[in-house]
Amino acid sequence: MANWLEILELRAVHIDQDLISRYIKHLLQEFENEYAIKIYLNTRVETNWNIHIHYESENVVVRGSDIAMRLKVILKNFGIVNHTILIEQLDERHY
Repeated sequence: MANWLEILELRAVHIDQDLISRYIKHLLQEFENEYAIKIYLNTRVETNWNIHIHYESENVVVRGSDIAMRLKVILKNFGIVNHTILIEQLDERHY
C-alpha cells in the first residue's frame, strides 16, 4: 500500500475567493468521502492557494487523479497552476 499526495498550487492573478471556493466545493461534493482533501491559503499572499489530496492505494496515478485533473482545469481560469505528485518514503533508519 502506498501513501501519496497530490498538490495543486494556484497563484491567482485576480481573485474572487468566494467564486473559487464555490467551484472547489461543488467539485468536491462529486468526490465526497473518496479522498482526504485539505485546502490551504497563504497567510501573507491571499492569492496563493494549495489543495492537498491524500491517498492510500495500491497504485500511484503518475499522470494525476481524476479529481486533480478536473480541479486543475477549474483553477487555470484564475491563474497559474502547479501540479505535483509525491510518494511517501519511509526509511526506518532515519526515523
